[in-house]
Amino acid sequence: MNIPRGYEENEDDVEDQITDTINRSVRMRTGATIEDLVVNYRDGILTITGRAHTYYTKQLATHAVRETVDIDDDAIRNDIEVY
Repeated sequence: MNIPRGYEENEDDVEDQITDTINRSVRMRTGATIEDLVVNYRDGILTITGRAHTYYTKQLATHAVRETVDIDDDAIRNDIEVY
């Protein structure tokens, strides 16, 4: 599994730590406007899902991830639905 830089591979529950940190960051950056926000980190891929009113908010979520953890762009999947 690829661990984002800044996290130790031997830490207990590193995936939970990563998702909790990113979840908080995305909520703060977007003003908690993404409904049903879920952050999942499995097998080296970070996936964000939820529902937003604008593409701008969806983009802010991606920026929040990039600012929070040092992870390659191709390991980020932003599956937030804009409605």
